[in-house]
Amino acid sequence: MSDLIYPALYLFLYDLREGLGDSPNKIDKNWKNFRRKLPREDNSNEPNLNNILIHSFQQEDKNLDSEYVELLPELNKPELNLNNRRIRIEDNFEGYPVEVSYYPVRLFDTYGLVLDCTCKSLVNELTEDKISYPINCYTALQKHINQRRNEQSATLGETWMIFAEVSLRSSKSVREIALECYQTLVPGANWEENFQGKGQIFGGTIFELWGYPSIVQSSQANLPEKHHVLIAIYPDEPTARKAAALFYSWLRLFCYRHKILWAYRQSRQLKSELKEYFVPIYEDINNIQSASAKKQKLTALRPVLDKAQKTISDYSIKLSDFDYQVRTIEVNLENYQRRLEYMQKQVASENSPMLLYKLGAYQSGSSDLKFLEKFSGEVTDKYLLQVRTDYKNLSPGKELLQGLMNSIDSVRSIIEIEQAERDRKFQEIVGIGGVALAVGGIATGIATDFPTILRTGLTCGFSIYNTTVKQKLRL
Repeated sequence: MSDLIYPALYLFLYDLREGLGDSPNKIDKNWKNFRRKLPREDNSNEPNLNNILIHSFQQEDKNLDSEYVELLPELNKPELNLNNRRIRIEDNFEGYPVEVSYYPVRLFDTYGLVLDCTCKSLVNELTEDKISYPINCYTALQKHINQRRNEQSATLGETWMIFAEVSLRSSKSVREIALECYQTLVPGANWEENFQGKGQIFGGTIFELWGYPSIVQSSQANLPEKHHVLIAIYPDEPTARKAAALFYSWLRLFCYRHKILWAYRQSRQLKSELKEYFVPIYEDINNIQSASAKKQKLTALRPVLDKAQKTISDYSIKLSDFDYQVRTIEVNLENYQRRLEYMQKQVASENSPMLLYKLGAYQSGSSDLKFLEKFSGEVTDKYLLQVRTDYKNLSPGKELLQGLMNSIDSVRSIIEIEQAERDRKFQEIVGIGGVALAVGGIATGIATDFPTILRTGLTCGFSIYNTTVKQKLRL
């Protein structure tokens, strides 16, 4: 049965533009990766469109301090499918007349892309009623979006959002419709397990789900990335249009959410790597102390010192990176909370009571977005607490590193002192030898006149040289 009018599916996806310490080549690679999600090169309009995109992205690089930059120019060029900073394409996919839209932006150090696919709003010429669509149309819409993004995945994360208006002929409740939409979008997913909460926006009902694709997969050792889905069902077109005003806020809110989760995933990997360094740190300290106690030669100590220096460098870099992820979570959590507060003010200014008899019960037209606070609470109580505790536990590694540095400095100081002492002794020996040789040279010069003195002088000079060298070498 056809239950929905003007069904729309939005994909909010996010790529990292610039990470900590990224080189210009890496930044360029990130841009090319994001660019692959835009229209393909086999598009007949691609050459001209590609030039516009390149120029536009070059311009955005000059606005690095801007928090929000629209990446497409404000042009109206139907021949290039450009309109109002979007690429708009009309198509017919699996029997559905659809409109596809690309909206790329830069959110400070992140690329964002909203790719939506909407069934056209058509009217039956005989009844003048709006044409409705079946819920399973979302299978086709999702498939079309994945093709339009060239099957490219997001590096930071992505959110699917369903928008639809309920048909007057539908006998299903809002929850039943949302449940069927979810199962169509994520086959095999468990509604009860992944349900996060629901709220209201201008009388429409919105559901949030976050979890793994299926119960079986969620028990596996190598878990897939969780999917994030929002489903917004509206009673009529005016309500749906009013809710569209939140589009730009959703774009930002989801960005902060995915940056938090991405930073947390990065911290898990860094924690594992940092823990592995504790063993070589202890080994390096013991090796240096042992080498110092045995008074090994410089050539024997050099490999030990070089290995320890590399350990110090690697651990310090990764610990700083871990601290960066902690601060990323803190900053984006604050941004998430501020954006949600702003959205609550947005919807509060538009609230008005209404009756939704068609949906089977009285509902208030007031809006309620408190269900979105669940995520910020979970970040505060779980993710942020975890990374702060981990950083505190990993920080003693800095003390070990300081001890390792002190050991290296001590050994190098001893080596330098011994080297300086050997150099000084060598210079003294060379000086004494030079005196003896000078005496011998003088004696040779007068040998023809004073043969007896010659023999005495040579004997005396080399005797002094040999005696002094032996004394110095015994020191």
